[in-house]
Amino acid sequence: MGGSLLSSAEVGVKISKWMYHIRKFNVADAEMWKAEINRDMENVEFDQDLKLYKQLVDYRHDIMLSHVKPINVTREYVDFGELSHEIEFQNKEMSGLLHYYAYLFRGMSEFRNGNFVVAITYYKQAEKYVVNVKDEAEKAEYYFKLAEVYYNMKQTYFSMHYAVLARDTYRNINNYGNEVARCQFVIAGNLLDAERHNEALDIFKAALDYRKSGGDHYFLGLAYYNVGMCLHQMGRLNDALGYLDESIKIYRKENSHKLKRALFTKAHVLYKLDRDTEANVLCCEGEALCKKFEDELTSAKYKFLKHLYIEKENSCKIEGDLRILEENDHLADVEELAIDAADYYTRIGRLEEANKLYKKSILTRKEIQRGGIFCEDYDGSGNVNFFSRT
Repeated sequence: MGGSLLSSAEVGVKISKWMYHIRKFNVADAEMWKAEINRDMENVEFDQDLKLYKQLVDYRHDIMLSHVKPINVTREYVDFGELSHEIEFQNKEMSGLLHYYAYLFRGMSEFRNGNFVVAITYYKQAEKYVVNVKDEAEKAEYYFKLAEVYYNMKQTYFSMHYAVLARDTYRNINNYGNEVARCQFVIAGNLLDAERHNEALDIFKAALDYRKSGGDHYFLGLAYYNVGMCLHQMGRLNDALGYLDESIKIYRKENSHKLKRALFTKAHVLYKLDRDTEANVLCCEGEALCKKFEDELTSAKYKFLKHLYIEKENSCKIEGDLRILEENDHLADVEELAIDAADYYTRIGRLEEANKLYKKSILTRKEIQRGGIFCEDYDGSGNVNFFSRT
């Protein structure tokens, strides 16, 4: 190693550029910056803050890849307990920023693994240190992550609040069109949960039209999927298939982990249309992917479809599939699938089992509503403290 050492400030600027491309899912650019920074780290002056910052962004890089590639990232670059201890000894400003990234990235990892309540816990820990974040785009990302996790828990009010905050923040920053579109996806999803179907569909279709001209396959796949998912929930089953087909085509080409979800939704639509043979093929493919990547939760949803529509099992076995989702706090899925099962049992004349599942959906909805208090009020005071933009 010859020549003078690089300054930590110089490499720190490069890491910030790396983070920019990670946040925007610019995979090729992010990989390029990562490779360059890895080389620089071999010839940089020692700086503990820089070392920890680089470790955290490395971890964030893998989370980005896990969204666009079918990899099951299990390694962690740092032990978060040990990291928190190390951070305490850094200067106050840098300590706060490192704590923020540590909690935010860990929350993102837990969300990626379907652990929504755990993810919220880490996100709310990150909130304590967000005052150290100066970049408005990073603040917008924080709002979006909260909106995303609350949407998946069907906490519509909280999700909409943070989604609008994120969208409005991104709109005030140049070159964040993709991020605005993602916020619109969450807003539309919440409108769908609120039974405002036509408004949701208009937003999803507008986002799709925007993405068609953008050339970004990751977001285009999401846009097609969201329109198909919306039409499915509206009962427009035949209309949904074309959009789901487009999303599946993109996910296959990109080798995306989201293929499992798109296959599930299309199979669900086909079963409702009594096109069981086609649906069975998709279920087999989806279950194989779940097994390959050890995805127990999505696997439970595929089993639900087969038990309900093919084996026509009694509701006890169906409830067993739903219990796996329930135990992992996927209550929105439990509610929606219980209603679908109840509707199906009603259609084939098994009214006692239908009533049992309708009751299950009602009880789950009540549990979801009670969960809203827990999500935003950890101290039990009854005061909901929204994150402010100051």
